[in-house]
Amino acid sequence: MLTVGPDGLTGHPDHIAIHDAVIEALRTREGSPIDGWGACLRREDVVRGQAAARAGLPATLVGSGRVVGLEDEVIDHTVEIAPALSRRRRDALDCYVPGLGTLPLDELVAEYPGRGDSLLLRAVFDATTWGRDHLVRLGDRGPGPHPVG
Repeated sequence: MLTVGPDGLTGHPDHIAIHDAVIEALRTREGSPIDGWGACLRREDVVRGQAAARAGLPATLVGSGRVVGLEDEVIDHTVEIAPALSRRRRDALDCYVPGLGTLPLDELVAEYPGRGDSLLLRAVFDATTWGRDHLVRLGDRGPGPHPVG
């Protein structure tokens, strides 16, 4: 099962609630266990995305401040994404906000209303890679991310 990590990827309360619901489903599942994985951002990548999004802007925060990412030691697995799937990710962002996945970042930063967390997520992908996901293993291990082992 794949969902968002404990921080909801973007810190949005709805995303965190979805994560918590998946954790509950994993706890109450009868029969064979299901592996659960939550997508997350690396803290270092969020910093790089913030810097990319702020280029040419006054020193200001891009996003709500809830997108912070996780330290590398709590990330359990990194997955390389096929180029075709990276394109689908861009297309999905375009469905959310036209151009969010495909317009040049500097154009989006200049025009995107509110400079929200979606813009920051886009900047993180541009500053790092569209072709890699970081995951934390989910399960009955208490609140927050935990390394496998």
